[in-house]
Amino acid sequence: MMASIPCGSICRLLTLTSALLASMSCQILTPYEDLIAEIPSDQFREVEGLKWHVPRWGQGEPVLLLHGFGASSHSYQDLAKALEGEPYHLIAPDLLGFGHTERPTAVQAYDPLSQTRHLLSLLDDLQIPQAHLVGHSYGGGLAMLFAQSYPHRVRTLTLIAPIRYFGSPVAWLRHRTWRSTAYPLLLGALWCRPLVRTALRQGFENDRLATPERIDAYRSRLLVEGLRHAYHGHLQIPRYQTRYRLEPERLLMPTLVLWGQDDRVLPPAQTSRWLRSLPETSFVLLSKCGHLLPEEAPELLAYELTAFWAQKRRASHQ
Repeated sequence: MMASIPCGSICRLLTLTSALLASMSCQILTPYEDLIAEIPSDQFREVEGLKWHVPRWGQGEPVLLLHGFGASSHSYQDLAKALEGEPYHLIAPDLLGFGHTERPTAVQAYDPLSQTRHLLSLLDDLQIPQAHLVGHSYGGGLAMLFAQSYPHRVRTLTLIAPIRYFGSPVAWLRHRTWRSTAYPLLLGALWCRPLVRTALRQGFENDRLATPERIDAYRSRLLVEGLRHAYHGHLQIPRYQTRYRLEPERLLMPTLVLWGQDDRVLPPAQTSRWLRSLPETSFVLLSKCGHLLPEEAPELLAYELTAFWAQKRRASHQ
């Protein structure tokens, strides 16, 4: 039988661990300018005073791809290869707080409505009046919010295992004092490769896809100077707040919902019901796929997307 550990000792241990990791943050985090030093300058756009990393592939009808929480445009690279030669111009920005996009110091910048305004400014900067919009997980939530706010800018909408709410599901993380205490632990978790591997495995039906290369791609794009601002900015959002409410019934544009049947992060049986009965919506459940569909099944995803876009194109010409 294990001896019980006094609560005070646990608190002191957590405090000591947090202080140690906080003191190491300068060594753990990569300076932003060093991170982007070797990336071609034409992959960046200045949007409302911030440097956004916006990789683009192909030519044709514009497609705006929004990645999931903790991910980046890197998660769409295999999809871009699968769509090579198709008549589409893929645009995959690194959302604020992720990838190679600058981390603003103002936590208000990470607000979902602020992010959608930045995305609108990005489309304006690229002189794109309307685009196919694709969002995965957290990016799916942003895609819905964008489509609710600017429906005239959305040609079609594709939601890949989207979130239903913004804000941390853990109530105490929405309080700044507790968030500050927990931040060094997040830093330590990202620094520890086995923990990142374990988290990634949860996202795949085939956990062998959590390769060392993919683990390093995630870690290198998260352990970046400005992580603290992004952490506080994203987790400060009150859950269920009315102004961030996602209202699928307002999505009147053609909509495709894709979900992995073996999604362990957002199980479809628990979370997809609210989207199934909407008008103008097609729902496709993909077998032997987990949550990270753009990385796990890019060819299958490309097939579903091109079929959907082609169908809507034909319908618009009738």
